[in-house]
Amino acid sequence: MVKPQATSHKSILTSCSRGMLRGTFLYAVCSFILPTANANLIDATYGVGAGSFELGNFVNGGADGASFGGADFMGLAVGSTAIIGWTVGGPGDGVDWLTTPRFGALDGVHSVDLNHTIASSISTTIPTITGDVYDLSFGAAAWVSGTSNTGLVSAGSLLNQNFSTTLSNTLAAQAFDPFVFQFTATGSSTTITFKSTNQLAGGFTYGPVIDNVSVNFVSGPVTSVPEPSSIALILMGLGAEISRKALKHRKDS
Repeated sequence: MVKPQATSHKSILTSCSRGMLRGTFLYAVCSFILPTANANLIDATYGVGAGSFELGNFVNGGADGASFGGADFMGLAVGSTAIIGWTVGGPGDGVDWLTTPRFGALDGVHSVDLNHTIASSISTTIPTITGDVYDLSFGAAAWVSGTSNTGLVSAGSLLNQNFSTTLSNTLAAQAFDPFVFQFTATGSSTTITFKSTNQLAGGFTYGPVIDNVSVNFVSGPVTSVPEPSSIALILMGLGAEISRKALKHRKDS
């Protein structure tokens, strides 16, 4: 007689998150135990608000290695990690971390201008599953008196995707255009990079401005639905896990 293999709690969660149990009784169970399965992975990794540049030590008028700051913005030089979850990159001299009321935001009070004085970039890295598909969404804005409203975004299989936003008449009420791109993870972690394509060097530069960046799981690789016997094993494993937690709770209380 072949002894059935035990089904781990991790395999249950993997089956749930990849939608392998869709159309089965366990799909309802998955919906119960994974209420945040489709949460923003940037916020889930670094804290709520990370995707909107809300976390970190913002100093109004200050600068983290950059040449200057100003009213309602902080200059961040290449290599700065002042914004939690994000790293400033080249090829220019950094980015500006903006705040209201002078600079409008899409979510919260902060946004990021991809130019300090020369076109630069900013990136974040999140855990992913190779072969899984994700949605990358964000808002982008630019000012009619600025110098750039175009940029590039890369993530996994998505390489140097162009985006272009409309020009707003005012900074405080700058309008953010919504963008959604899909990518496939090529490794156990994925770096999302936004880069300005402004070609001017030095002087006053502004835009594009990005905000409210979100990465959400869409689907996993195509897999077969578990056989009834496998579903029974998963139920047994889930039941054992629930019983263990209930027993631990009684002992603790």
